Amino acid sequence: MPTGKIRFYSVTKGFGFIAGDDGADVFLDSRALPAGEEPPAKDARVNYSVADGKKGPYALSIEILEQPQSAARKSRKTPEQMIPIMEDAINLLDGLNEGFRENRWPKDGHAKQIAGILRILANDLEK
Repeated sequence: MPTGKIRFYSVTKGFGFIAGDDGADVFLDSRALPAGEEPPAKDARVNYSVADGKKGPYALSIEILEQPQSAARKSRKTPEQMIPIMEDAINLLDGLNEGFRENRWPKDGHAKQIAGILRILANDLEK
């Protein structure tokens, strides 16, 4: 079974190409993907079976061996690094909650800072 890397794959278009270790480009249709798995990312290592078609070789089925780690995930903080960040966020929200209990909203500048901090925290959690 040949091996290679995903050179390109578009979920919206439903196709892509595999760069085989032997140097051959192989067409990849979405029907060749394993059911229930995430679509392959660029540079994912794959095994595949191949057939010859009218327009050249195409993959019949693929097995994803290894998905590359995204740059965002590589820069992800460790759980130990997240502990003080989460504790600070909880304290910030507790202070905000106390203001709401006293029937007052935070000042405009403070509210924007809190919203910005929460957006950054949400982005870190989604990586």
